[in-house]
Amino acid sequence: MYVVMGNLKKYETLDSQYIIKFFKKNWMIIGMCIFISITGAYIFNKITTEVYNVSTSIVINEESGGLADASAQLLNEFGFISVNKSFANELFVLQSTPLINSAIENLDFQISYYEHDIFSQRELYKSSPFIVILDKNYSQPIGVKFYIEFIDSVTCKISIDESDVKIYSFVSDYVVQENDKMNFEQVVHFDSYIYSDYMKFKILLNSSVDIEEIKGKKYSFKINTFHSLVKSYKARLKVLPSDLESSVAEIQLDTENPEKSIDFLNRLTDAYINIELEKKRHSSIRTIEYINNQLNVVGDSLRRAEQNLQSFRTQNDVTDISLQSGQFFEEMRELENKRAILDVNSKYYAYVKDYFNENQEFDELIAPSAMGINDPMLNSLIEELIRLNAERASFIENKQAKSPYLKKINIRIENLRKMVVENITYYDQTNSINIDDLDRRIKKLNSEMRQLPAAQRVLVGIERKFNINDAIYTYLLEKKAEAEIAKASYQADSEIIEPASIVGLGPIAPKKTMNYIIALFLGIFFPVLIIRLKELLQISVTDIKELDRLVTLPILGKISHNEKNVENVVEEFPLSYVSENFRHVHMGFKYFFKEEQSRIIVFSSAISGEGKSFVALNTAMAIAASGKKTIHLSFDLRKINLKSTGEEKKNGKVYGLTEYLYGRAELSEVIVKSSSHEMDRILSGASVPNPEALVSSNKTAELFTQLKKDYKYIIVDTSPIGLVSDAYNLMTYADLNILLFRLKKTPKSEFIQLQQDIEDKNLTACVIVNDVSLARRNKYGSQYYK
Repeated sequence: MYVVMGNLKKYETLDSQYIIKFFKKNWMIIGMCIFISITGAYIFNKITTEVYNVSTSIVINEESGGLADASAQLLNEFGFISVNKSFANELFVLQSTPLINSAIENLDFQISYYEHDIFSQRELYKSSPFIVILDKNYSQPIGVKFYIEFIDSVTCKISIDESDVKIYSFVSDYVVQENDKMNFEQVVHFDSYIYSDYMKFKILLNSSVDIEEIKGKKYSFKINTFHSLVKSYKARLKVLPSDLESSVAEIQLDTENPEKSIDFLNRLTDAYINIELEKKRHSSIRTIEYINNQLNVVGDSLRRAEQNLQSFRTQNDVTDISLQSGQFFEEMRELENKRAILDVNSKYYAYVKDYFNENQEFDELIAPSAMGINDPMLNSLIEELIRLNAERASFIENKQAKSPYLKKINIRIENLRKMVVENITYYDQTNSINIDDLDRRIKKLNSEMRQLPAAQRVLVGIERKFNINDAIYTYLLEKKAEAEIAKASYQADSEIIEPASIVGLGPIAPKKTMNYIIALFLGIFFPVLIIRLKELLQISVTDIKELDRLVTLPILGKISHNEKNVENVVEEFPLSYVSENFRHVHMGFKYFFKEEQSRIIVFSSAISGEGKSFVALNTAMAIAASGKKTIHLSFDLRKINLKSTGEEKKNGKVYGLTEYLYGRAELSEVIVKSSSHEMDRILSGASVPNPEALVSSNKTAELFTQLKKDYKYIIVDTSPIGLVSDAYNLMTYADLNILLFRLKKTPKSEFIQLQQDIEDKNLTACVIVNDVSLARRNKYGSQYYK
């Protein structure tokens, strides 16, 4: 878009007419580009493997409750698990390496099978016409493709031509060798091992395959390592919350083989739920084992107390205690039961202290609620400690030991451990105080019991020991029964909402329709851009149609390319097409001049070489040919012109404008008669040092005043206005200013500026376009011109 920056006036707009003309002119180039881009999009869609999005959803209950989750609540009360989980942490677990390991271990992904066609390849899953059996005692090349071509029902050709091949040992789980090049080609029998220094496997043909259908087709297979599979799926796996207010995790995977990825996602969610159930099972088993150990210790004491009680009753023939002894006994039993529970608590406190001294990991720690210690703070601290320990283990398993978040977890674990130790110490001290208080009361009661008869006193003591052990044993049995019930009734907190399936109605890539739209856009955009830039970067105008957007002044006429090698073409070739162009220019003057009086017409141009003098001379001749008295002035005083085309003076000397303006010659002496009786000429004359001073002198005004008396048209040929300012002085005398614009010559920027200057000066002006190609001349009218 051309703009004169001083006035910010736009000379060119992309209107609808221009757009239509632009596409009509360049339709072949644009059409070819569209064809190429659409063909490219078709080939791209054809060779690009389709990618599908597979998704599954799982709800992660951060807090269990209600009748539907009674077993989980019971487990929480026993302290076997912590039902308060971080949803963000569980999202991380769902894409962790250990969980992906568990999923892939149960899937047959070690061999990848492919079918090839001309443009692309397609992975086969559960539909390969052959299977590969590896001998894992031998090293195998991994990550490279073996190509298979079927020959008949018993043989096939296998080949490989790869660089940088890694040889992997399944025994040591390590790359044992790297080969720069591996070439191998052999015809082999099915169900027979293929041996070499770096491989050992055999190929089996599926019994349901018709060999005639797969002949001529090309297949391949690739051996994968467990680690490469885990790395591949981990890189592509996306786990996202379905929305901000729910605890539903959406697991997505972009894949070229949706059936294979559906199996993987289903295994992944199953593994996640199984790991959760295994954690609960492991926690309950640890609690039951601890209770069993305590039962073994208490059981021995209970059996000895029972034997002593039975022996005493048999030897002393005492079967029951007296009423007074019974009162002492009941009170003593109540105190001893309380003390037994405090003893159990003391053992738990000692267990926790020893555990902290011997272990840095806390995954085996039993929660206090499992042993009947229902302090909310202590339970909360230990449950949080167990949860953070599991989170730390997950980071370490995923090889993220340098994670800044792991450092924060370690700090929190250490702070929690100190808080637990402080609370355990406090509770242990409080427990010891309570035990001492009970011991004092028991001691006091013992002193009162000494007043009883000896047999009764001994019997009460024996029964007291029996009942103490019986109470502890019964208490532990109750806890064990509760733990067994919880173990048998637990359920996973997480639940699969949507099994794995393909999202949408088809592949997400390639987007075929979108690719065609983009190709169409690019097929239009780039050629239009290039052609348009080429137009904008052109210094001059090459197409006549572009003038409609460049020229703001009226176009008086268009002069065709002059094929005649003469200057005065109107006079020498009056029937030519170019001569007719000048007659049209003459006819156009009537739209500017309504009255019959003398007119001054000034011809100028932006630069030299635009045909200004040629157009001015022939325009004057065309006017003179119509019978109007015309004079042509060569007012380009910077250009010496003393050659006459008409009659010379008798003394043989020709004067020009410079001589007249200097006062060295009269007007009659500088006028040169031409062969046309209606047209005279005044040449520029000799060179002068200051042409502008002459042009702006009073002699110029006097010249035009005198010429108007004798001539109807005064044609003034000036110097290029874009180079010097002489012409501006002459334009003030002009009734009409004509600017020459020559195709492939006139600079756009200079012409635009020239138009702007003329409009700013309120001068009457128009444009004549010169050197228009004859190629577009009307074929029906061309025979009129010779």
